Amino acid sequence: MIHFDFSFDLYSFILAIISSLIATAILFLFLFKPRIKIEFDGIDINNFRIKVTNRSCFTQAINVKIEACVLINGNTFHLKTDLENFLAIPVKDNRTFKTISLHEAAAVYEQGYEGLIEKFLLGNCTLRIRVHAQHEWSNFGKVFEKKFKKGM
Repeated sequence: MIHFDFSFDLYSFILAIISSLIATAILFLFLFKPRIKIEFDGIDINNFRIKVTNRSCFTQAINVKIEACVLINGNTFHLKTDLENFLAIPVKDNRTFKTISLHEAAAVYEQGYEGLIEKFLLGNCTLRIRVHAQHEWSNFGKVFEKKFKKGM
């Protein structure tokens, strides 16, 4: 006759539940975050073109916010873009946005918007792009940043 011994150990049971919850949380943090790629797409008639791609396989990136600025000798000059806030980037899709002018707070730059573009073309400044995005299901968010300099 076969005899099965089903002893119940409360300590092992609680430890198993806690470890599975921790493993699940780590898995969710890894899988459910936005995956954004930022690329410099050139200069088009005095506008920087930036391409933002959602590399996620299953979900959209939502509540996407774009920040563009030029860094010169430790000073930051923010730029206005044609798409600063938009709702979503679909799966494996991209959006291209352009900088259109200096932000009001950066209007103190004496050479103006065209002067910033000229400095960038000469390699004397850096263009910094930040993209804030959230995952569609979990709302886990992340900030992506990329810096571009002429010749990079």
